[in-house]
Amino acid sequence: MNTRLTLTLIAAALAATQGLAQAQTAPAAHPPSNKPLVQTSCKDYLEMDEVVKPKFIYYTVGYSKKGKPTSATFDVVDVDKIQPIVDEYCRVHLTASAYKKVMDESRSSEKTGK
Repeated sequence: MNTRLTLTLIAAALAATQGLAQAQTAPAAHPPSNKPLVQTSCKDYLEMDEVVKPKFIYYTVGYSKKGKPTSATFDVVDVDKIQPIVDEYCRVHLTASAYKKVMDESRSSEKTGK
């Protein structure tokens, strides 16, 4: 076997081994959940990225339990009011439904006139 080819193969094997070792020590990423919105628990909600949480709230209010768009209007300001309430609630009630809490809070804000 050619010495140059042998050195190339050894270098490639070392690089692959080093990459494998780094991949094994890297923290495992949580894949996004494929659950329907209505099945989102508080634990699922708390595991969401801070950028995703407002979007979850917005889309939750925008759709009824049957997945059909509702006629209710919902403002970004409402998301800012509801998110801290849902965050606090979910920290205490991990197995509760985040979907239900968002819906309850959105109905509550509608009754009080936002």
